[in-house]
Amino acid sequence: MNQAATEAAPEQLTVKIAGMDCGSCAMTIENSMRKLDGVEDVSVSFHTEKMELQGSVSEETIEARLKELGYRIANDADNATVHIEHHGLAGFLHFLWEQPPLRMALFVTATMLLGIAIIPAAGIAPIADIPALSILFGAGVLVAGAPVFMKGFRALIFAQRITIDLLMAIAAIGAIGIGETGEALTVILLFMLGEALEAYSAERARDSLRSLMALQPQEACVLEAHSDAHDQGGHDHDDHSGHDHGDEAHDHQVIRPVELVKVGDRVLVRPGQRIPVDGEVIKGISSINQAPVTGEDIPVLKEVGDEVMAGTVNGEAALEVRVTRPSSEGTIARIAKLVEQAQSQRSPAERFIDRFARYYTPAVVVLAALVVAIPVLAFGQPFLDLDDGTHGWMYRGLTLLIIACPCALVISIPVTVVSGLTRLAQLGVLVKSGALLDRLADIRIVAFDKTGTLTHGKPVVTAMQTSDCDHPAETFDDCEPCDDVIGKAAAVERASEHPVAHAIVAAASGNGKHIGIAD
Repeated sequence: MNQAATEAAPEQLTVKIAGMDCGSCAMTIENSMRKLDGVEDVSVSFHTEKMELQGSVSEETIEARLKELGYRIANDADNATVHIEHHGLAGFLHFLWEQPPLRMALFVTATMLLGIAIIPAAGIAPIADIPALSILFGAGVLVAGAPVFMKGFRALIFAQRITIDLLMAIAAIGAIGIGETGEALTVILLFMLGEALEAYSAERARDSLRSLMALQPQEACVLEAHSDAHDQGGHDHDDHSGHDHGDEAHDHQVIRPVELVKVGDRVLVRPGQRIPVDGEVIKGISSINQAPVTGEDIPVLKEVGDEVMAGTVNGEAALEVRVTRPSSEGTIARIAKLVEQAQSQRSPAERFIDRFARYYTPAVVVLAALVVAIPVLAFGQPFLDLDDGTHGWMYRGLTLLIIACPCALVISIPVTVVSGLTRLAQLGVLVKSGALLDRLADIRIVAFDKTGTLTHGKPVVTAMQTSDCDHPAETFDDCEPCDDVIGKAAAVERASEHPVAHAIVAAASGNGKHIGIAD
């Protein structure tokens, strides 16, 4: 029975999708995948670009359906191109130039602006009466808007879903039909700019997650006994069995990618280096700066038997660490996985917007059709624009499509949630879902259980009193016995890297007396 249950259990497949540029794309893929035979459940996250699918369906079938929708399974080249950092206006323009459809839209925009600038300068007016310019604008709509048109109609055919892209396609094609080519091109370019802003914001959020992963070094210095090195084809060294293989002087140091470091390997971490893997200290004593991972600024003293985390920074002494987890299951990897899971879990506000857009978008199309049909058919109103400049109801229906498009509403909430989750993760605060992030708005009182959370996290000398003085401990300025003690303490500690030692030296330097006693 157990074997039969195992055979009947649905398979789970996770793939990364390339080509999505908005949250609507993820919903379109979900709806279309659910219509495939054998699919039991599917979830697509635009922000992580991943699809998780349960059911008995082949990867070839999934790939074919994605191709029908205009998307594809990401490859190594796609993964390599996302590691570019984008900042400011220059970064946004660079991001636009990297995307072929947006690059074409930029070219069309430049051509349109050039035509608008040159033709009036030549004394030809009004612009709307120039046939060549109208043809240029119409061609620009077809060239720049082709990706939008294809996405909209593919979603309608393969997912039976009316999307924002379809709204824009209908509005642009209708505008061309009534001769308003300039308005049609403006609508398409502004819509693509809005989509690009959403894709750019999502990419910045992904960059934040990748910067979190960058905390873990890519290489580790693995210690091997000479006999191991000899077995692996290294130089022949005598192995003195009487010596401890943990002694660095009798070990062979091999630099390896962290993916190849196994549980049980010994890793050498020098002062100032990041710890590459999770492990246990087996030799040495040093303070570890855990702020990159936990957010706590005060370094923690680690000695033999203590656990250390990948991504934290070693302090003043070399440590030998035995690996307890592979890199794929280390602290940084687990945090990144939890953040991805949090991003894929929609908050209540996001779920509401998804449901709202699912019904609102088709309703807008129907309402626009009624705005055109009822006045024309029932009351004999003009369908097209009149010669005196009066707009017909076709123009007004297209205007309603554009004005009522829920782009800003659909875009704003998901991007805001993901940006908040990734930024908090960078600061060492892990929020498990967008729903919990939403609940922070209702918090009025916060209780902290650690003083370091509310301070700078760096120890300082705040008070001192010796046995030879009678002044209050809070005021030790201009006290010769206290000056002498702080100076001697600083002389002892000035070569140390410990945070308390730094505080003593800083206090003596600030006091300005007896710091030179180190000699």
